[in-house]
Amino acid sequence: MPKHPPLPVLAVAVAATLLLSGCVTVSTEGATATSVPTATPSPSVPDDMTMRVPPADWECGQLSALSGILYRSAWEHTEGLIDDAEYASRVAAVQDAWAYMPLGKSGVTPALREVQQAAPDGLTYDNVEYARAIDAANAACDAAGSIVGIGALPGQGG
Repeated sequence: MPKHPPLPVLAVAVAATLLLSGCVTVSTEGATATSVPTATPSPSVPDDMTMRVPPADWECGQLSALSGILYRSAWEHTEGLIDDAEYASRVAAVQDAWAYMPLGKSGVTPALREVQQAAPDGLTYDNVEYARAIDAANAACDAAGSIVGIGALPGQGG
């Protein structure tokens, strides 16, 4: 049986994806070089710096990533490649990712907000609200021109 990353590793990977997704921009305008070695100061943030609002394609990319994790994890669980505890930990990590995912103000944002609200009650089609919300979010991304894509593992046709 292959070894899979434990929940903390998976949680860090999801958090890193969210942090590295480009939600913050730092300007280096006006920075000057100095030849005198000095201690590294804390980076300063310009007064006019604000969080950028995630666009629809970023939001749909997050939907793709989280849906892909669930799809692949469910398949691995069904195939006996991960046990119940490993599967439950992945689902819990995705539920946390939904809970804390920053949303924008795009045309897909309302549909994703519905997914966020339904996710705590379960991430399967047994949760009717989640099923309706995830289908609506997929349709909203498609309508916005950002098709949701889910990658398959080897053995799943990937």
